[in-house]
Amino acid sequence: MSVESIQGFFDFAKNELRLNDEENLKEVLLNLAEKVHPLVLGNVYRTRSQIQMVARKLLQKQLGNDQINKIDKIISFLCSDSGSLDYAIYRNEARDELGLAIDKPDDE
Repeated sequence: MSVESIQGFFDFAKNELRLNDEENLKEVLLNLAEKVHPLVLGNVYRTRSQIQMVARKLLQKQLGNDQINKIDKIISFLCSDSGSLDYAIYRNEARDELGLAIDKPDDE
């Protein structure tokens, strides 16, 4: 079970089906927990948190601690908005849209 699949399920329930009140979301979670073992769901949450923590540490090394908003935007894109952790990010997108310092390799 992938992290993105579980998050996608909840995003679908909230955004497409418009199940936004607490009672509806609780029902969605209970139904999901009947199909997917609760320990797997907990592991999905833990994995997602770990991915975000590693991304934050790496980005803070490149951008510095004073760029929190930029770091949050990049992490959000990488962990949610892109739809998948295996989304290919090309140099232009990394530089222009995410604001990362990108070096273009030369022939050497």
